[in-house]
Amino acid sequence: MISVFKTLSWKLAFVGLLFSYMSCDEPTKPDTTPPTVNITYPATGSILTGVVVITAEATDNKEVSHVEFYVDGQLKSTDLVKPWAYSWNTDEYADGNAHTLFAKAYDSANNEGLSSVVTITIPAPEPLLSVTPTSLDFGETESHKTFTITNSGGETLTWSITDSQEWITVSPISGTTTTETEQITVTLNKSALTPGSYNGTITITSNGGDAILTVATAVLAPALSVTPTSLDFGETESQKTFSIANSGGMTLTWNLTDDQEWITVSPTSGTTSTETDQLTVTVNRGGLTPGPYNGTITITSNGGDATLTVATSVPAPALSVTPISLSFGETESQKTFAVSNSGGATLTWSITNDQEWITVSPTSGTTTSESDQITVNINRGGLTPGSYSGMITVTSNGGSAFITTSMTVAAITIGVTNYLVNAIDVSVNGNNIGSVSAGQTGQFEIAPPTSMQVSWSLIRTTTTSGTPIGDDMSGNFSTVNNPAGSYNYTVDNILGDNWYFAPFITNNTSVGLLMAVNWELQSENRCNCVVPANTANVRLGYYRFYSNTKVVAFLTSTGYSGSYLFWEYGNQFTTEDLEENSGRLDLFTGTTPPSAPPSIEGILAGSTQPDLKIPYISLDKDIRQNQPLDAH
Repeated sequence: MISVFKTLSWKLAFVGLLFSYMSCDEPTKPDTTPPTVNITYPATGSILTGVVVITAEATDNKEVSHVEFYVDGQLKSTDLVKPWAYSWNTDEYADGNAHTLFAKAYDSANNEGLSSVVTITIPAPEPLLSVTPTSLDFGETESHKTFTITNSGGETLTWSITDSQEWITVSPISGTTTTETEQITVTLNKSALTPGSYNGTITITSNGGDAILTVATAVLAPALSVTPTSLDFGETESQKTFSIANSGGMTLTWNLTDDQEWITVSPTSGTTSTETDQLTVTVNRGGLTPGPYNGTITITSNGGDATLTVATSVPAPALSVTPISLSFGETESQKTFAVSNSGGATLTWSITNDQEWITVSPTSGTTTSESDQITVNINRGGLTPGSYSGMITVTSNGGSAFITTSMTVAAITIGVTNYLVNAIDVSVNGNNIGSVSAGQTGQFEIAPPTSMQVSWSLIRTTTTSGTPIGDDMSGNFSTVNNPAGSYNYTVDNILGDNWYFAPFITNNTSVGLLMAVNWELQSENRCNCVVPANTANVRLGYYRFYSNTKVVAFLTSTGYSGSYLFWEYGNQFTTEDLEENSGRLDLFTGTTPPSAPPSIEGILAGSTQPDLKIPYISLDKDIRQNQPLDAH
């Protein structure tokens, strides 16, 4: 089936082709023949300069439509009509190197023909010296000018410079130039020249020709110029300036003198050429009595002389005080005010006040133009609360002034929070101001002292007979100078690096227990205190807490001998069993001490207490040395 279909398709195609041939003209063949092209001028090896006409000859079996000309592979021109040519300016290629030329010809069918490559050389131009300008006129005042050297030819221009006069300096004096412009500086030194006109020449020689540049200048005689010619200092100014200039030529040499001791001029001599010299005049009114003053400054020079008048006035001293009132309120203890002289001459002043609680420093002095700062201190120490006022008096040879002073003495409020299980006494500067119960906060008011140190001491636990038991505890807080307002303090069981604890004994036995704390340590405390039978939470007072602290209980009938119950740090209790801040430690027993060893350990009461976050310290087996707990 496929074979039959292919045969039928071939036959139909042949019939169609035959019909086409029989019914149409013969088709035109496409033009595929490229043109031929050759450069007829210049020939390979030619040396070219200036504008050159490149010519080419091109032919085609039909017709050449246009010709393109290429230089060093870059299209430079397209010619659309005969004769085929391109006018080429070779100057831009004048580098002494070889360059290539070729042409392309195209027909109407866009067939392309390529010529052979023609290699030619375009020599580089010779260097040519160019100097601008050719003359320099410095006149009477200028000392610097410039001219330029350029190479208006090719290659490298090598040049050197000389001049005809010692007062002419040229920089640089030699160099090479290709396409850049060289800037040459000419400097004149006329310091050794006498007044008159001067001329000189600068000669430039090079491999591209030579040139001469003329130089002209003139030297004037020095001439003194002083500005301004008078200075008025008035009543307050103490320093002014004037200027000396040389409005002529050469070097001006000058000297100064004045006719008054209160006038000072700096500097008093010098030389000036083209610069302007600034001179400072200072007047010193110290020691002068009030009134007007005049003086003269004389300037002599090799360019003439001049005088400058100086005027000033000395007013009478006048006292000025700022501010005229000082309010210290309840807390401030130091303020300042200023004493100044708003007049002239010298102000002499002294200060007094009418209150013992006011202190002024300094209390006397002299003032001219400066402002003296005066410090006022108040001392509330020993004063009862209330409002106070005083007067500071300033007297002087320029008048008097008064500064009102006020302050308030407020009571000092002291708050003490006592975390201990015992009450404490509170003192200020060694004087008892009251007590604070266990676990309470006390508030106290006192008159403000000059300085304040708050201290406390433990009100120790006592036996039924009134004998204090336990260790002493007390502490001092930092001293406060010039206290004001409120201060709050806390007291707990940690004093610096020392810990204290307060054992509470619950005796569930039928006999009384004779207690001792820190047994067998150097700080052993035999309190001679008895916890009665069947009693709970009997307080033994406060004791130093060590890493080998031991609480022991004896039978009252045996005294501190024989067998005993004990509670030992690290075994029956740790720092975790101490109540935070108070140091309370609850211990209990239901066992009666036996009549013979071995000892029987007590039982710890209350296994869950706040963590004081203090590192565990291992027990030192040398029980005869106290070992405080590390409180860092």
